[in-house]
Amino acid sequence: MEGFEELEQTLQKTEGTERIEILLKLGQAYARNNRDLTKANAYYEEALAIAVENEAPEQIAACKHQIGIIHWSRGDFSAARENFSSAHELFKKSGNQNKTANLLMCIGVTYLNTGNLQQAIANLRSAEYQALKLRDKKLSGIIYNWLGIAYNELTAYKKAFKYYLKSLKINEELNDPSNTAIAQNSIGLVYQKLNDFTQAEKFLTESLKIREEIDDQIGIADCFNNLGMIFRGQENYERALDFYLKSLVIREKLGG
Repeated sequence: MEGFEELEQTLQKTEGTERIEILLKLGQAYARNNRDLTKANAYYEEALAIAVENEAPEQIAACKHQIGIIHWSRGDFSAARENFSSAHELFKKSGNQNKTANLLMCIGVTYLNTGNLQQAIANLRSAEYQALKLRDKKLSGIIYNWLGIAYNELTAYKKAFKYYLKSLKINEELNDPSNTAIAQNSIGLVYQKLNDFTQAEKFLTESLKIREEIDDQIGIADCFNNLGMIFRGQENYERALDFYLKSLVIREKLGG
């Protein structure tokens, strides 16, 4: 992705609907790199206004998708779902199956976040079906992990393992370290709930190693926190405290 300054300069020279793509790129850059969600959202809203004015449904959908992600990042899951659903309907009308599958997943995740597990699973299973039809392995791997989380919340650990392992296998095949680490972390947490602390520590340590290699600071903090829970469960409070403090230090550096 181009740098902020280069994108800003390009934006100043661009008019009409051509501005939409640049505004979306700027929004994504600020959301991903600087975590300035307010600025990111402002770019997305400007892009949306242009798309609406020019009656461009696919571009309206793309803007609503990104605005939904901003709301989701802020914990406003109702607003996120509203934007995801609107984008889904527009992409469905245009026949963009990859986007509709992705948005079904996003809608499912918002239901998961609000504790509506049956609706979450229904949407995630629909997304799974579409991703399999499209032979989109990367998307399938992400959906499997969310399905694992949903079944884990239902304490259906056998089904949770099934989906987590599917996710792990796909992400290892794709050589995707970030999502491999997520799957390993998820498997470790199921073992923790089952009080199998040896297996839990094994998977969480593997996840931590990958996250350190790719410098995923948020992921590292999560792993430290989860390892703290493992050792607390074994009443090894000294090691638990050590991991909790490591997690806290990183979170404070990241701004909470």
